[in-house]
Amino acid sequence: MANNQAFSESYRDVVREDKVKIDGTHQTVGLQAPDYSFRIGGARKFFVEAKKPSVNIREAAEPAYQIRRYAYTAKLPLSILTNFEEFASLSVYNLNTVVQKIIDRIVFLRIAEDRGIEDENILLTVAKTSNIYEKLNLLFTKANVKYNSGLFSYIDWIEKVIIEDKVLSNIIVNLYYPECPYEFSVLPIEILGSIYERFLGNTIRFRTVKGDTHTAVVEEKPEVKKAGGVYYTPQYIVDYIVKNSVGEKVKNKKPEEIAAIKICDPACGSGSFLVGAYQYLLNYHLDYYTQEKNIKASLKNKKIFEAGHNAYKLTIDEKQRILCSSIFGVDIDNQAVEVTKLSLYLKLLENESRESSEQLFKYSDMALLPSLEDNIKCGNSLIGRDFYSQPNLNLTDDDRIKVNCFGWEKDGFPDIF
Repeated sequence: MANNQAFSESYRDVVREDKVKIDGTHQTVGLQAPDYSFRIGGARKFFVEAKKPSVNIREAAEPAYQIRRYAYTAKLPLSILTNFEEFASLSVYNLNTVVQKIIDRIVFLRIAEDRGIEDENILLTVAKTSNIYEKLNLLFTKANVKYNSGLFSYIDWIEKVIIEDKVLSNIIVNLYYPECPYEFSVLPIEILGSIYERFLGNTIRFRTVKGDTHTAVVEEKPEVKKAGGVYYTPQYIVDYIVKNSVGEKVKNKKPEEIAAIKICDPACGSGSFLVGAYQYLLNYHLDYYTQEKNIKASLKNKKIFEAGHNAYKLTIDEKQRILCSSIFGVDIDNQAVEVTKLSLYLKLLENESRESSEQLFKYSDMALLPSLEDNIKCGNSLIGRDFYSQPNLNLTDDDRIKVNCFGWEKDGFPDIF
């Protein structure tokens, strides 16, 4: 603060009352000031907003929204709020993360209900009570034990957010008949993917309008706006490309030969091509195992089980093995990575019904869902780690997040490349 090292003003570590233009309802409200700006080499790293010790920063909404607004406007990923007794660390990226996590979990459980893998109306029952988010977290905890995939893994700050009952109740109730016209047990994952593509084109941020500090706005991401919107690949094009690429590669091969083939989409988006490739492999393996010459050995080795008279299905172990050994993807957008994982999980459980759910657990010594952390990764597949070694690069943390360099051999899939 005292600048004892006598740095020039532009290179001071701490600057008081750094002015930031705050944009309101399509108007410039004016120059407002966070209390302190912390810098390295003249580049802003984070803001600190200091309140009186009498201000309860755990419960008072206004200070939190105020510092978030400053950080968002200055494009900083981190901001600090303090009352000189304790600190609160706020990141603008957390807002989008928590929204997506909760939506993904609710959607997965709702589809699992209609497929008979979960009990009926588990979400609807919770939605008709109070303290809904607290009870949802109990469901998520149980689901984490059951599925053990990362989708429901415990994340402290996500579990501790506060969400009004009215908001969650409205979302959940509208996933059930008669408000919802869809039967999720037969909803193609490809349609869900097209819906998520629209979701991925948007971002959520806080905005203060006329003193209302609880306003969240949904906006198109800058790169989507520049491109003129989100474009989703039609399913027939996905099927055509998969058939003429993956299909040609695996033609006439045995499962052990296919296991050595790795399919990677370097810009996977919501996972449409990976889901298509996975479906093709599932169909191919089932056809192979149910050939007259292979069927006895396939039953003995638990590659398939008899789901009805002369009707067979792949065991959950075999579905998992195919997924984990063959399907890989990368995307620069972490939200897209999470959607791809969700789509693949739902594809894994597709065509499973209440009648066959017992078979799922009977024939599996593994968790119901595998971890896809080593299969689907976040990064810029076009820019390697050596990008950061350039002299005089001077990237801010926000710049680094946007560039999101990715090393194929180290960050990606070292066992493959």
